[in-house]
Amino acid sequence: MTEDRRYDKEVEIATGRTAVPGRVAATVLLALACCTGLLGLFVVSGPGEAAMAPAATALLPLPEDDGDDDIDAAAEVSQPVVSETAAPAPVSAPAEKRVASSSVPREPAKVAKAPGDSVQAHLGIQALSPEMRRVRDHVARRYRVASAALTPLFLTLEQEARRRGLDPTLVVAVIAIESEFNPFAESPDGAQGLMQVVPKWHVQRIHARLKRKAPEDALFDPQLNVSVGIEVLAEAKQRYGSTEKALQAFAGALDDPEQRYARRVLAMKRSLEQIARRQG
Repeated sequence: MTEDRRYDKEVEIATGRTAVPGRVAATVLLALACCTGLLGLFVVSGPGEAAMAPAATALLPLPEDDGDDDIDAAAEVSQPVVSETAAPAPVSAPAEKRVASSSVPREPAKVAKAPGDSVQAHLGIQALSPEMRRVRDHVARRYRVASAALTPLFLTLEQEARRRGLDPTLVVAVIAIESEFNPFAESPDGAQGLMQVVPKWHVQRIHARLKRKAPEDALFDPQLNVSVGIEVLAEAKQRYGSTEKALQAFAGALDDPEQRYARRVLAMKRSLEQIARRQG
């Protein structure tokens, strides 16, 4: 190098003119780096990836091929895509369980009973017999008495009559003749209630059932009255040996040779027996 050129080079270095191109290059590289970073952030954020120009993506570093692309792609295909907003489908029971549940027999429908038929009386009857239910319904219609109100009475009547060897329809016939099912009936002689029992003649029987001193109106209780009346009638039949004489003794008419009271009661009993046997 000649002295002149060496002098010119030293002047350029001294004046700093050679630094200008280096600064320009550094600025350009810094700008490219900033653009690359912004584009990278844009791509990572999601929506701008599809719209990115090929020229911009060319500036990004490509991932190294590690040989697992095919495995990752297969794994993505095998996983079902579930929408974040879609509701999950209901899980149905297994087929065998559904078949088993459909084959379980259903409980048969219960047949409705008349009011009071399922009442358990203290004497042990759970329901009236079909014959006595028909008689009860007939009495309810004829004497205009609620069927539900008659049920406890008929429960006691049927149990006590059968226990003492009497036909329940005979007792119903006596009540129909004596009081026409008026529990508060009272005769001029002081006979009270459904079976017209005279209190002064049966004080001990009443006390034995109440387990205390009986009030004057105790026999107006329908079940107590029927219980005492059935006992008196059963003892009369045992004593006299026939239903006709037992009925005449119950009415205090043993001296009636025509046995008119017994004939009335037995005629009513025959009518009630036909009703009890009636079907449908």
